[in-house]
This record gives sequence, C-alpha cells and structure tokens, in this order.
Amino acid sequence: MKGAVLAWAAGMIDGEDCIGIYHTRTSGYGFVLSVSVGNTEIELLEALRSSFGGGVYAIRKTQANPGWKRAYQWRPGSRKAASFLDAILPYLQSPRKTEAAVLGLEYQSQKVVGRLPRDVERVHRARQQEYYWEMRRLNLRGSGKSLSNSRRRPPRQRPTAVAIKPR
Repeated sequence: MKGAVLAWAAGMIDGEDCIGIYHTRTSGYGFVLSVSVGNTEIELLEALRSSFGGGVYAIRKTQANPGWKRAYQWRPGSRKAASFLDAILPYLQSPRKTEAAVLGLEYQSQKVVGRLPRDVERVHRARQQEYYWEMRRLNLRGSGKSLSNSRRRPPRQRPTAVAIKPR
C-alpha cells in the first residue's frame, strides 16, 4: 500500500479514532481488539473500508438534536484491525495513539485460537484481562476520569502465595 494512503489513515486514527480491547460475550468469555473511526462524511469511511476491509455502519441518530447530521463508523474485525494498526504504526503522530496501537498489536499477537488445557486457559484469561485493563487506563489518561469513577473496576489484587521451605 502507498505511503500517502497509510499516512492519511494514520491521520484519521490520530484525530477521529478509538483503539481498544473490549470484553465480548458473543464468543463466550474473551476479549477482542477493536479499532473504529467515526465521521459524518461516509465517503471518508468508505475509503478506509475499500483500503483496509471492515464495514461502515450508521450510528443511530440521537433524539437530543434532530438537526445533527447522520454519523457513521468504520470498524474492521480483530485480525484486520491488527494488520491495519501494524501498517499505519510508523505514521502515527500522537504518542498516546502510538502506545495504544503497540499495546493492541501486542495483545493480538498473544491470542490463542482453539481450546487450551484448563490451567493454561486460566493464565491466558488473566493475561487478556491485564491487557484489557492496561488499555482502559491508557484510554482514560488525560480525560480527567479514573478507573475508580468508571462503571467497572479492575479486579482486586489477591495476595500471592509464598512458598515456605520445609525444615
């Protein structure tokens, strides 16, 4: 893909996007990497769709102000989001968006498809939750909000067991 298209897409991400890791209930317990760009100009989002895949969806118009233009959102799936972030990473200008993209790529690279042994699955789920909470902290940084004010709170840290050597 041409550098100009990648730079333009990175500019859209720097200004209009949301990069996140979200809990999903559709496929059982798990998390997914998500990238979305919202705009009232559907042509811009269609250009992202034709270049990188994904879909463009109409966002419900709010009842609060019927004079608002209809808004749209471009969203690729998890794997396409990862390849998109990988392609535009060198062009991102915002340090926070760059950090979110790197965290999202790291998260996606550690995902395992298929069943795992039960003890390994617990560790894997815990690691996914750590990525989720780290992305939440990153996305709240600078917004004046904190995780203590959010609807969901990070799980309590349980004390780790210390091995005692027998005498």
